[in-house]
Amino acid sequence: MAAAEIGKGQLAQKVAEALHRHEALREVPIDVVDEAGVITLTGTVNTLEAKEAASSIAEEIPGVLEVINDLEVEQAPGEPEELSDDSPFDEEAPALRIKST
Repeated sequence: MAAAEIGKGQLAQKVAEALHRHEALREVPIDVVDEAGVITLTGTVNTLEAKEAASSIAEEIPGVLEVINDLEVEQAPGEPEELSDDSPFDEEAPALRIKST
């Protein structure tokens, strides 16, 4: 069934139901928004694996053209912080080269 044939809200509902069937995502409140077959996922999950699973599940639903995964991974107490995208280092700058003589 093409995205255009699915009534407004039905595609988001199908994605939400599929996410709810997954054991790691069953108790996680994930918001699902459908805009012309582009699914946006928002909310907070416990692990990076759960975030990736949510994308994979949503991509498998007929009518989904694209998945935008805006889920955040909740950091458990005692875990090291992940690096943010706001790194002060310019990834496009040439690498420092050390030459020993």
